[in-house]
Amino acid sequence: MQRLRKPRFLRHATELGDLRDIGHIGCSAMSMMNQSRLGIGTDMRLHAKEVLVTFLRLMHLGIALSFLVPGR
Repeated sequence: MQRLRKPRFLRHATELGDLRDIGHIGCSAMSMMNQSRLGIGTDMRLHAKEVLVTFLRLMHLGIALSFLVPGR
């Protein structure tokens, strides 16, 4: 039995299928940029401080409401 291999042009076509247009997070569909995944920059603009403040507020709310639970 022979092993079947993909022809070279089919492999290339599937590699090109991975190139899709992407949009920046937080932007509307109207401001989407046409760029492929290969040219994506590393600047992710993650706002870690805002997430930390939100979690601290939730933790504070949980501590404040824990006194309302009977039997503690």
